[in-house]
This record gives sequence, C-alpha cells and structure tokens, in this order.
Amino acid sequence: MGSSEKKFARKLSEINVVDEQELREASANIEPKHQNDVADLINSYKSLYPKWVFDLRGRSSINGYLQLKSGW
Repeated sequence: MGSSEKKFARKLSEINVVDEQELREASANIEPKHQNDVADLINSYKSLYPKWVFDLRGRSSINGYLQLKSGW
C-alpha cells in the first residue's frame, strides 16, 4: 500500500459516524440564511424584467438599423 493510500485509510478511520436520527434532528434545526435577501433579489429581478426586455429589444433594433445603414 502506498503512502497516499495509508493516509487516506487513516483519515477515513478518523471520521466519526453520526447516528441517522441525530443527523435528521440536526438538519431539521438548520435555519435558512439570507432567505429575505434572496426573496428581495428575486422580486427585484421580476420588477426589472420588463425594463431589461425593453432595453434589449431597443438595442437590437438600433443595432439592426445601424447595420442596415452601414451596409452590413
């Protein structure tokens, strides 16, 4: 067995196995972080979407016009 395999085996043996029920209880008590910030960001995106569409369509039209005018 190579040295890296020995280190890996030693590290695996150092891992403490947690009882499944204990793990479920701990995960049930995890508080979601930044939930309000994420909701605010999504609402901001939703409110800005019409502006983005307008701007992108406008730029597309302007670029098309400029390309036609320049002979592209």
